Amino acid sequence: MKFKVGRTGIFLLTLLLIGLAGLLPGYVPIRYGAAGVRLTVPASRFPLLFQVNDKTAQGTANVSSGSDVLGAIRASMSAWESIQTAAVRFADLQITALESSSSSDGMSLITMADIPANTQLMGPGTLGLTRLIFDPGTGVIHESDMILNPGVSFSTNLSPDTYDVQAVVTHELGHALGCDHAVAQNDTMFYTADKGEFFPRFLSVDDAAFATFTYPNPARSAMVGSITGRVTMSGLVLGGGGALGTSVTAMDLDRNLIYTALADSDGRYALTGPIPGRYAFYVEPLNGPVGLAQLLGGGGDSYYKNTNTSFLTTFLTDQNLPGLVPRSEINFSVPSGAPTLNIDKMGRNDPATGALYVGGGAAV
Repeated sequence: MKFKVGRTGIFLLTLLLIGLAGLLPGYVPIRYGAAGVRLTVPASRFPLLFQVNDKTAQGTANVSSGSDVLGAIRASMSAWESIQTAAVRFADLQITALESSSSSDGMSLITMADIPANTQLMGPGTLGLTRLIFDPGTGVIHESDMILNPGVSFSTNLSPDTYDVQAVVTHELGHALGCDHAVAQNDTMFYTADKGEFFPRFLSVDDAAFATFTYPNPARSAMVGSITGRVTMSGLVLGGGGALGTSVTAMDLDRNLIYTALADSDGRYALTGPIPGRYAFYVEPLNGPVGLAQLLGGGGDSYYKNTNTSFLTTFLTDQNLPGLVPRSEINFSVPSGAPTLNIDKMGRNDPATGALYVGGGAAV
């Protein structure tokens, strides 16, 4: 994560997707500064216009033959536009000879051109990055530039030993809209990707929840339910203090869908999008496999800087929630102590009984 101050006082934020073989399992918005200002695209910028470098559109040397880069970019945009409860829209792509975009030039560019202006921004293992130009006071995003690493082998047809263009672009578009890295490992917005991995092409229920809450479609968003509540530390005065940055996960036991969220400074959380049914919950510290280092706003003088990770993972299983519109409330009280479990797998063990399968190792 990199911050730079522009001449107008507008900030630049660089967001990275790393290529690693990671474990696989709402949403986390990008927040700036200690006040947690949310980064969002103003309604006046929709439909969002991106220009694509002409060499990138044709397929650069690092892209396998037979690939359709423009088609993959359009498919990524279509994934976000297809969320019926959200008002996310993109304009038709424009082709440009520009190979890189300077900050605050007013142009949102997608490029894979192999030039120093692009490659010098790439860290070890970086597949792609998105640079956001935004107002630090309001969080309004003015510009989004996406750079795919020209030193990485890509394809759009899952050629052997390549990364999927559509999966990476779908992830980076989430950043362009203001979505941070996800807590769930089966999410498009998880911070790592692997060769041949294409499931990030398909948005998770958390991604849909982010788009719905941030850019609601007035005609449909009223139909969306939510689970809200507060996470507190047990044994403290006045019933416990709010636990900032705790990870709350809900699993729909009938449909095997996973919803996640991080608690705010008062311990409050909101899971947007669940439908009536049976759920299992767990609350865990943000200490691995996803930690502060993987959140774009996790370092420095950030909102999540004082995240509480000194408590034990807490479960609440087989909860029947018949009505979630507008919302249902579930509160958690978690015991303090050194974490002993990191959950890296979760699923239905027996749908009939609501039993869970949970996998995890020692805390790190």
